[in-house]
Amino acid sequence: MNKLVKIFHAAEEFNYRVKITLVFYIYKGLTCFNDPIFIERMLSDDMYMDTIGIFECKLNQVSITGIDDPDINIELFKYRYRKFIGGQVMFHNVLDITDEKILKRIHLNYRLTFFKDTAIARWIGEGALEILTKMIAANYDYVLEYVYSGKKHVEIVMEKVKCEAEKTVRFLIEVARVSRTFNIKKQKFFDGLVDAGLVQWIVNISNKTDLLQVFSFELFLNVAQISPCILHIRLTLVCSKS
Repeated sequence: MNKLVKIFHAAEEFNYRVKITLVFYIYKGLTCFNDPIFIERMLSDDMYMDTIGIFECKLNQVSITGIDDPDINIELFKYRYRKFIGGQVMFHNVLDITDEKILKRIHLNYRLTFFKDTAIARWIGEGALEILTKMIAANYDYVLEYVYSGKKHVEIVMEKVKCEAEKTVRFLIEVARVSRTFNIKKQKFFDGLVDAGLVQWIVNISNKTDLLQVFSFELFLNVAQISPCILHIRLTLVCSKS
């Protein structure tokens, strides 16, 4: 794989479309082996951006036959995956996680999801789709167990929602959304958020018209499916204001 990456780098530097396409087809073939170990290696810290770069190749506009023309802009035959990831994607560590194993799982899961839903979505087979889905689910299970078991996580979230509201609410929406598909002990965590004043906070910003209000309402709906007591508290608080 390291040799293929070197070939890819040289081909990009000298505008060799044919070689880039050949490397793409080799990587595509290797992906079709549906080997979790190989996929995880492709998406490791030192290879991820190169892997995504290789899969930027536009199949419908590039032929593996013919002669490379240095006057043709190679960017016309590529997607912009690396530019998007490098310039627009940011990781918000809401829980101030320092455990390297957990952080590795989180980053890997983002990469797996982007890989499945974007980079290879044009041609992904059933076997690869199944393997990637299982890998993503296993990582989610591991990370969510950590989120729910942390003794101070409820306290951290409630502190962050005051100073980094939008980021924290987005985090909670994702956690609640994903949690509904996993049979792990999540009730205590969300009940803890409700007891710590999450519903009161949502009610306090209910009169706002910005994007945060929309996110907060979405959070309310997601948490309500896990911790039904939130509905009763919400109605009580609203009635007490009227």
